[in-house]
Amino acid sequence: MICHSGYLQAAATVEVADDRGRIFTFQAPPQRIITLTPHLTELLYLMEGGDRLVATVEFSNYPPAAQSVPRIGNYERLDMEQLLALKPDLVLGWDGGNPSAMLDRIEKLGLPLFRVVTATLEDVARGMRQVGALLGHRGRGEAASVRFLAELQQLQGRYRERRAVKVFYQLWHQPIMTLESGGVIEDVIARCGGESLFSGLKGIAPTVSEEAVLAAAPEVIIAAGMGQKRPQWLDNWRRWQSLPAVQGEHLYSLDPDLIHRQGPRILQGMRTICEAIDRAR
Repeated sequence: MICHSGYLQAAATVEVADDRGRIFTFQAPPQRIITLTPHLTELLYLMEGGDRLVATVEFSNYPPAAQSVPRIGNYERLDMEQLLALKPDLVLGWDGGNPSAMLDRIEKLGLPLFRVVTATLEDVARGMRQVGALLGHRGRGEAASVRFLAELQQLQGRYRERRAVKVFYQLWHQPIMTLESGGVIEDVIARCGGESLFSGLKGIAPTVSEEAVLAAAPEVIIAAGMGQKRPQWLDNWRRWQSLPAVQGEHLYSLDPDLIHRQGPRILQGMRTICEAIDRAR
């Protein structure tokens, strides 16, 4: 069969193209599914496919029902013997997030690996359509995608053209880490009308010096630590009372699950970021 984009669905047969254009054909919607990232787990549950999830990876904690699903590793390393023993009829992997060598090995084992790309916010909406179609819930996937894109347009329409605000997004404190260039969070900040400092840096979680942050004079500092609690190190910046973000009391923390997971809840994280940036105007 010639690969093409899009997907078809007729009677019980399901045909869906992954983000490499490869067509996956199932005589009936898959019933034994394994997800390789927390955000793909969330996406599966959104499409009401949680009852088909036979295994997933560590940190797949949302919705709460996912917490009782067996683990076969994490998004970087899997127990391949356990994966094979579960005999999945569909594996959902993150193309660009899961290590390529791991994904290649799953395919060499003969398992049906459907690669999902979520490099942009629009990709998240497409993933909804794809997973909905895979489950035999094409209408549900289409409806979720439309709602997601409508909310995205509403948010960026409200904030994007307002005065630009300098934003420092901090991932860690020792050493000080920030966002890689061109990532989804940087895109979210831009759509909120923010200017992400150090946007030209390459690599995952590049480091910057304390002096460089002070010289850049961020108006807003957003910290995403480990878990939902506000990281204590965020308030270290209060040592510099002349820093615009400190003067304006614009030091914010964010639940990393709402923005680092490129899944259905990412617009909740975007709304929080947009509102934080807007308070600094």
